[in-house]
Amino acid sequence: MKKLSYVAAAILLAQSAHSFASNGKLVGTVIDQQSHLSGVMITVKGQKATAVTDYRGRFELPNLKNGEYTLVVSYMGYDSVEVKVKVRDSEITLLDPIILNSQQQIEEVVSVGQIFRGEMAAANNQKKCLEYYQCYSR
Repeated sequence: MKKLSYVAAAILLAQSAHSFASNGKLVGTVIDQQSHLSGVMITVKGQKATAVTDYRGRFELPNLKNGEYTLVVSYMGYDSVEVKVKVRDSEITLLDPIILNSQQQIEEVVSVGQIFRGEMAAANNQKKCLEYYQCYSR
């Protein structure tokens, strides 16, 4: 009886190892003309699989079944790129760096505030009253 349970356990282990090993993985980086890009969204077209690049521009898409996929790479201020890839069972596919090109120059935004003397005095008085109230109301 023990031999039978060992055989059954070996068969079950072999089947579970095959099911875990059957999926492939994509690994890649996203860059522009100057540096690596962090926070880039990578989606697999027609799938729910997504990834976001880390601070070094790297991403991973694990657990993809054997087949051909189209990755959509998008980042604010850059043109979106579609990349065709092949995934093989139980393999890690290392992609060439994906290069994004800027679609526009983003200009600097400067915010300027102005406060008038009377408004500043009123704000300071309110602050002093609040501090006084907090100090002496205890």
